Amino acid sequence: MKVEDVKVKKERLKTQIKERLETILKIEDRVKSNAKAIANGDVSPFFLNLLGNKVTLYGKVGHSISTTFGMSFYEQVCKILADEVGYEVKLQHTISGEVNEETSKYLDKTLESKNYKANRNDELKEIRNLVTPGEVVTHPDSTVDVFIKTPEGVEYYIDITTVKPNKKEFRVLKRKLLRWTAMRLSINKDADVRAYIAIPYNPEAIQDPSCTEYSRFSTYYDRKDLLVGNELWGLVSNNSFDIMDMISIFQDLNKRVEEKVNNELELALKLKA
Repeated sequence: MKVEDVKVKKERLKTQIKERLETILKIEDRVKSNAKAIANGDVSPFFLNLLGNKVTLYGKVGHSISTTFGMSFYEQVCKILADEVGYEVKLQHTISGEVNEETSKYLDKTLESKNYKANRNDELKEIRNLVTPGEVVTHPDSTVDVFIKTPEGVEYYIDITTVKPNKKEFRVLKRKLLRWTAMRLSINKDADVRAYIAIPYNPEAIQDPSCTEYSRFSTYYDRKDLLVGNELWGLVSNNSFDIMDMISIFQDLNKRVEEKVNNELELALKLKA
């Protein structure tokens, strides 16, 4: 693909993601309503005099956004990127299949061992050996955030989670990945199943967002189980989009937010006067 074509494609992706982000966040509406709230006395004069109108407005808008900005946005970005490169992609996909008794016993014995040492390759190999044909049934915890199937037939099952899971959450996520694999193989033992935990950015590398070194509670999973930041965006986009592209979208929106804050705050205070 020509360099020019790559640039055009990337800009098209950025535009789609930015539009989706704007739809979710409704930034202009939030700025306007919170500016009016400040002008109408919904914030104490103590905070206003401590922080000033502008900082207070940023704080209220930021808090409002943070309560609605969930994992669903990242799922939708995955779909936009995967669609663009020709992958089959589904959100909130349900895996069908069964986990037989032998596999369940293996998971309990392995994951509950005090001396457990995660080894993704060995665990998947053992599950493939133990699995037997099962019925096409679903289970309460068989919904995958993002399912992707490549033209080559590789099936990715991705659970996007918070960037700082605790020990218990990592244990639950690890078991989930192995159960998903067993369920899928019970329906098609020849399937190329690759299940992952994913975090949208690396909280251990804020100064270098592209860094994927991550070690939080690392004894509870194999690092190969985890997609960190750039690894996630590279996988779903076939390496055509990275975390710096994502950050640039937010930087562009920041300019609009700043302009909107200044305009709406000035207008709200004038109308109040």
